[in-house]
Amino acid sequence: MYKISLVSLVILVSLLLILLFPFSSSIASSSMFSPPNSVSGEIKQTDTCMTFSPQIISVGLEGEYYSEGNESGTTVKTYNEGDKEEFWCLNFVASKSELPYYKINATCKKVGIHCYIFVDDEIFTNCQFANYSQTLNNTFINYIAKEFDETIYPKVTETFGNEPDRDGDPKIFILLTEIRDSESQNPLEDILWGYFSPFTAYKLMKKDIITIDAIIDNPLCIPPNIAHEFQHLIHSKKYVDEFGEISITRENEESWIDEGCSLYAEYICYGIAPLETRITLFLNDPDKPLVTSGIINYGAQFLFILYLSEKYGDLAGKTGFLKDLMNCSDVGIEGIMKTLSRYGYEVNFEDIFENWILANYFGSNNAVNRLYRYDTIGLPRINATQRIYPYTINKLKPVIGNVNVWAADYIEIEVSSIEEESGVEMDFQGEENLFGYVHSNYITKLIFFNSTYSEGFIIDLVDNHKGKLIITNIGEYNKIVAVIGCTGHYSLGLTGGNGGYTFRLNTACYVDVILDIDRSGSMWGSKLREAKNAAEMFIDNLEPPIALPFPQPSPYSSGYPRDRIGLVSFATSASLDLQLTGSFDLAKSIIEGYSAAGTTNIGDALNKSIVELKMNGRKYAIWGIVFYTNGQTNTGLTKQEILNKLVPQAAEAGIKIYTCGYGTDADSNFLKKLAEGTGGKYYFAPDAGALKRIYIELSHRVKGYQQLASFSGVISQGENKTTTLFVPSDVKYLKLILSWPGSDLDLILIDPAGNYVNPGAGVIYSGIKTNPEYYEIYDPIPGNWIIQIYGKDVPYPTEYYVAVFKPGALMKLKPAVWNGCYPVNNTIIFTVSEVGGMVDLTQVTFIASDLVHSSGSFIIPASCFSFYPNNFTVGAGGSVDVVATLLPPKGIPTGMYSGTIKVISNAGVLTIFVTFKIERPIISATVEINPETLNLKSEGRWITAYIELPEDFNVNDIDVSSILLNQTIPVDLKAPVEIEDYNNNGIMDLMVKFDRKAMCNLISRGLKLDHVTLTITGRLYDETLFSGSDTVKVITSKK
Repeated sequence: MYKISLVSLVILVSLLLILLFPFSSSIASSSMFSPPNSVSGEIKQTDTCMTFSPQIISVGLEGEYYSEGNESGTTVKTYNEGDKEEFWCLNFVASKSELPYYKINATCKKVGIHCYIFVDDEIFTNCQFANYSQTLNNTFINYIAKEFDETIYPKVTETFGNEPDRDGDPKIFILLTEIRDSESQNPLEDILWGYFSPFTAYKLMKKDIITIDAIIDNPLCIPPNIAHEFQHLIHSKKYVDEFGEISITRENEESWIDEGCSLYAEYICYGIAPLETRITLFLNDPDKPLVTSGIINYGAQFLFILYLSEKYGDLAGKTGFLKDLMNCSDVGIEGIMKTLSRYGYEVNFEDIFENWILANYFGSNNAVNRLYRYDTIGLPRINATQRIYPYTINKLKPVIGNVNVWAADYIEIEVSSIEEESGVEMDFQGEENLFGYVHSNYITKLIFFNSTYSEGFIIDLVDNHKGKLIITNIGEYNKIVAVIGCTGHYSLGLTGGNGGYTFRLNTACYVDVILDIDRSGSMWGSKLREAKNAAEMFIDNLEPPIALPFPQPSPYSSGYPRDRIGLVSFATSASLDLQLTGSFDLAKSIIEGYSAAGTTNIGDALNKSIVELKMNGRKYAIWGIVFYTNGQTNTGLTKQEILNKLVPQAAEAGIKIYTCGYGTDADSNFLKKLAEGTGGKYYFAPDAGALKRIYIELSHRVKGYQQLASFSGVISQGENKTTTLFVPSDVKYLKLILSWPGSDLDLILIDPAGNYVNPGAGVIYSGIKTNPEYYEIYDPIPGNWIIQIYGKDVPYPTEYYVAVFKPGALMKLKPAVWNGCYPVNNTIIFTVSEVGGMVDLTQVTFIASDLVHSSGSFIIPASCFSFYPNNFTVGAGGSVDVVATLLPPKGIPTGMYSGTIKVISNAGVLTIFVTFKIERPIISATVEINPETLNLKSEGRWITAYIELPEDFNVNDIDVSSILLNQTIPVDLKAPVEIEDYNNNGIMDLMVKFDRKAMCNLISRGLKLDHVTLTITGRLYDETLFSGSDTVKVITSKK
């Protein structure tokens, strides 16, 4: 009787075997190797051959179990063709009440040099297998034996060493049967096409044996499967002792290396064809963990062993490398490193993995670095996430994903045919817990392609889970590829995390901003101190310079400047204290040196700020002036002069002015007009705290952000301040900022589901040691968020400020001034751009005011303007051209007219200042000159001209005294002037005469004689001009 405990144990082992050691596969192609022509029966072609290579722990057997195998030391039995034998096979679909193995009878069909070929007798007796029994005839059996003897055995043993030979028989048993691996009655639905089991081989049978499924649709898969399983048999020497037990003194080989070697065995015997399906499956989904067992990882595992062989091992001339790897006392990565060291390589596994994931992208197409390619095979294109910059990857459309450990994601970015003058920011945020408890280690490589770097230029992006760089010349590249690999998931020192990440590529949005700071006498004392603190907090919230990753145009030794700051201070007069710069520390040190004295000259400060931006501002940057005062202008330009002269200048240059009035003495009405005239905004700060909040908001408003909420308070050492933020469902992106003057605070977020927010997939984090500290969150969960501020290192009570922003649109308009003239240029094209790159401009509408004559007595109604298109949308980062036309009423008095056009959108209001000079139009008159032939020698008193005006005009309105011939000869007012329809067309004509002698003198002075065009000009009494011409023939001889 079998013992229940033993049966239970064996069933458990079998279940573990199925769960822990899944399947492998390969393909065979008839173009690679073909069976002999005499093979009878139908041989079907299939795409996939599957093998299984279980490695299970030894199970102690009692009684009849142990007696079934050959005892150690017994006489070795040899076999002849026709001999029969019993074999144990694994039952992969055994029920809980069944044993996980069973016995079959098989006949030796062929004795080869290195093998016995046994075929399950049931194949020839079960009618279900009739077709396959015909295929497995003597010719095909002989073919299998020959393949093993002449191809498989010599090549595999040369590479991996000899078989363990635990049965004392130099021949390998190859058992062809129908593996029980499916409940289906259709053998073609089987999932296992072969296995090697040390349990059945050495515990039950004491034979060097591999089991191959013969009931498959494509028998040509059988030889590669044999090569695969034969390598597993050889590899078992590493962890199975001479008694067939899993050795307690040897560490079990990691299955990913064992499988990779078996797939490599197929390759050295039959080339790439049997492996193409597995490779293709991997390349189609490359985020498969290399070091994890499973059929889905077979493509990766083969390619890695091939890469190892190519670059460091047998294929690199280091014969015996893979054999020594298999025999190494260490396993897995440690075994690889020990073997590499034995062959003199000083390299770590992370570097090999890094180069391997690059080689998987390049295939065999990179000739620059041999470590980034395969030299012995060609690979199809790897499946990469596809993006187009700036349309499908930008600030609000990042790539958010997870990468498995020892695997890689690939992102291919096509660069549209645009030139970003501002440069492009690329950043990567990996998984990292606020306190370091959960994190992943990443390898992120960027590959740049263009005509110069046709094979790619590679740089590193990530340092300590994150990275950021500026590409100043994105237009020079047609494609950028990000290769994101992961070398570990960790949680409290254990495996954890999920490799989450956020990868962004977006148009850089930088500002050139001038801080105008009032240092007049009224700012004495705490007011100036508070202004300094607020200004320094504003600077802290700007984006500092960043290093360029590789040589690009205009290199910067101290980093590429992103935002730039300039300083103008004013009292009785203004001074430009700092030209636009990215040196923020220098700016703060200059601010610290300000002292209060004198009167208030706002005009001089604004003028110097405008001049600095126009002289030194980067044309791609957003230009702004942040103007702070606590009083009223009392020196220099008057308020009206500032509004009428400086504001239009700023608007024309595209400068937005943001004004901040501090205290009750600030001239709020004037400051509001000053800001709104340029599309800026006025803020009133009743106290120092409000001033700082305003400056934090301004640091982001200038880039188009909209403030969703703000909080402030005072915190002490070890204290934890908590507040709640409600996030609406329509918010798809949040930026939450904590700012404070000095000390060390931590910002902690908890989402509505109660989860602590950590950087990684969908979350960008500034870092725990930054000030300000911020999170950027994509697709935040709607509802109440908890914001915690922790006083980590606070020597004395400290103010803190939290600002929450959502994306907003930022509108820019060119030109911002229209100086027109009617009728010469009464049409203009305005370009409306969204420059924030985050949100569309919506309902963009042009609304004109009446134009007022300089005398104040006449107007051109707003209805005379037309705009096309109007009330439209501009995509984020895009632009739209608008055609504007002015058609003034007929008869409007000439002179200068002025007014404005307001451009309204969800981004606010911009003002176009309009000045128009109205002139009378020159109308075309019909002129006939008599005589048509002019003889300069003949005598006569006059030349006659007939003038006809267009139908809407009357010749009675012509001022005859204004008429000139060729701008020189006036009408002879002594001659008759008549009005009559001379040509009988129903339109009255004006007949005038010119002095003939004067005309002949004009014609003879340098004019080429023959046919001469004569032009008559004049004006109507309402100042309308007219002009007309006629051609006369000129002769000089008498007839």
